[in-house]
Amino acid sequence: MEWAKRSCCEGLIRGRGELPKARSILIMDNLHAQTTDEFKGYLAKQCNTIAWLGPSECTDEVQPVDAGAGRFVKVEVGSEMDKWLDQSDNIERWETVSLTASDRRALITQWTGGARAKLNSNQGYRHHLFEKCGMAMTVDGSGDNRITLEGLDPPYTFPNDEDSSKDEGGSEDSSDGPEGREEKGAGRREPVVGDERNGAKSGEGMEGAGYSDEDDDSKHVSIPDRRASSFGRGRQHGDPDNPEDETQGMEIPAGFRLQESTPGALDRLLLQRGVLVRLGMGWFGGLIIEQSPQRHLYDYCVHLEVDHSTRNMKLPLDKYSGDPDAAVGSWVLLESVSRAGRVRTPNVTLVDQDS
Repeated sequence: MEWAKRSCCEGLIRGRGELPKARSILIMDNLHAQTTDEFKGYLAKQCNTIAWLGPSECTDEVQPVDAGAGRFVKVEVGSEMDKWLDQSDNIERWETVSLTASDRRALITQWTGGARAKLNSNQGYRHHLFEKCGMAMTVDGSGDNRITLEGLDPPYTFPNDEDSSKDEGGSEDSSDGPEGREEKGAGRREPVVGDERNGAKSGEGMEGAGYSDEDDDSKHVSIPDRRASSFGRGRQHGDPDNPEDETQGMEIPAGFRLQESTPGALDRLLLQRGVLVRLGMGWFGGLIIEQSPQRHLYDYCVHLEVDHSTRNMKLPLDKYSGDPDAAVGSWVLLESVSRAGRVRTPNVTLVDQDS
């Protein structure tokens, strides 16, 4: 109720001074508080809004929050958390009792607020999520090719009223099929042709918001097998439309495998070694490039391939693990396998792209 009073109603009035004469529709899931007669009655009388409850058990298919908005916020929060952990001795504070519960709540609130602000700053992307779920359908069917419900294969064909009437009447006219509708053409909805999230028509990507796939012009990590993907490149960290898991999975470049044995010591022998590290949003590949002169703060500098950043990291031996489900802070070395099957230390070097 408080949300309806403070956000919904005020949002409709803002900039107008009064409620719009045209009735609005509010599409919601079946959260109990949103199904009560009191809530729906308030929307109807005070907000001139119809409460429309979607089908149960399919929020992930038909609601924008699960079509990319929720993941976007989670990725941004994880990114802000990683940046904070990189500063000074924050990682030690986070893992010890020196950081109180109230401090943690304040930090998470700040990270979430920043993530929401970034999401709200791109109206085109948010509108794209509504199109994706079919919540921005048009009367003439334009834009139906942007509706890409998860798990729908083959694409769904959206009939118009005339098609529906003929179907209900039991007509067996072959012209009612997809071919017939396409020949008649006028006013007919076209079938969904596929997901355009990465196509030219989507257009509402997150340019300028840290979600570009373009490479940095400075340095990158290269490995001997140039045909193999670079560390961590399989799924770009921070893609809001990625239908994969909520965290970046462990991806091993072709020609490499995980080193099962734990290193004997944290020494200079680990320099120039490829490594997978478990950060807040999953596993990311990089290169150990420098040993810390002050081991009480961090162990090594690691150059991450995903965003070409260099981070100071603790790589404790007790957190060495090749388990894909290992906790944040875990790490594992990569070792190269020759064609003859012999294991060799990866010759990973930094290459200047401009040279």
